[in-house]
Amino acid sequence: MYHYIRDDDIHDNSTVHNLSIPPSLFDTHMKEIGKLRDESAISLIHGDDFIQSWKDKCFTSKKIWILTTDDSWSDTYTNLAPIARKYRIPFFFGAIENRVDTPGFITKSQLIELSHDPLFTLSSHSMTHNDHSKMDKKREAYEICTSKEIFEKIS
Repeated sequence: MYHYIRDDDIHDNSTVHNLSIPPSLFDTHMKEIGKLRDESAISLIHGDDFIQSWKDKCFTSKKIWILTTDDSWSDTYTNLAPIARKYRIPFFFGAIENRVDTPGFITKSQLIELSHDPLFTLSSHSMTHNDHSKMDKKREAYEICTSKEIFEKIS
């Protein structure tokens, strides 16, 4: 899972700093992952293939890697997606519904574009990104199901 694909910023707090990776290093990661895939050392799985394999209870490999990006930061569109495309690496894009179209986060039009690319799978990461362990079941169902329904309409 990748959170931020961007260069260090002196204004970042320690959590953001620790979850950040520069685009040049991410490029190196994707190049190596692509090489492992091309050598059949691993299998990378797309969203539709994962869902079908889950339903069928039949995965075609024991060495499947699923790559995700978390929280829908804008750099997932500007930095991660182009590098993933370069190496043909599929990704699940976890988006937080109430952060779409807010400063620093991905826009709805960017999500639509990503959802039309067969490499990428849009996935819900809740409505608000609040701590689910502190929610009652009704609130948790709202967080998960409502965002899922909204994002399914986008893609």
